Amino acid sequence: MLLSKVVKLDPAAGLRFGCWPPVFSCLVAFSAAFWWGFLSHAEGSTLPQVPAEAPGSPPSAREQTAADDQESSDSEGDFYSQKLRGRVVWMADALQDDFQTKTVPESKDRLLALRTESGELHPILENNRGRAFRKDERLREMLLEMVVRRHPKHPMIQIVKLYELVDGKKFEVDYWCDICAIPMYETGPCACCQDHNRLRKREVVDDQ
Repeated sequence: MLLSKVVKLDPAAGLRFGCWPPVFSCLVAFSAAFWWGFLSHAEGSTLPQVPAEAPGSPPSAREQTAADDQESSDSEGDFYSQKLRGRVVWMADALQDDFQTKTVPESKDRLLALRTESGELHPILENNRGRAFRKDERLREMLLEMVVRRHPKHPMIQIVKLYELVDGKKFEVDYWCDICAIPMYETGPCACCQDHNRLRKREVVDDQ
């Protein structure tokens, strides 16, 4: 007790008895830890941040193509595949021409359908492949073979592969960007370089 009082009253006595050096060391260690943490936090806050992709931004051409391919290759589940041949028409026109069934004027360009060689009408599901027939009338002039997916509970056909039939030959049909070498499924600007793509036909030599 007497020693403690002496140390409190006389700093020099503290040095003689070895009390100040440990206290000084603790203060130095505490200060160093505080400033180290502060500087580390400051450095971390100034690191460059990778800008997030703007919400709702359109996918690139490669991303869109990959998404379409993934959609076509997903597990079939209740779906089944089928090959159909015919021409793509507007459903309203086909109903009028084939069955004399009238529709209201605003339905004229509302629904696309595949009219088979036997006269059956199959409404087309309008994903990117289906919408291509709306945007490019050249496709509606072709005699086609389609590989489609169907579901037993609805009549829509989903186009998976598209071929044109010409003089006994078969040509795979899609759109192509010569600059980016990217296949696409509808006419329009390339999502990568914005140059207009072109309709491409490749002969199928060995159809399995």
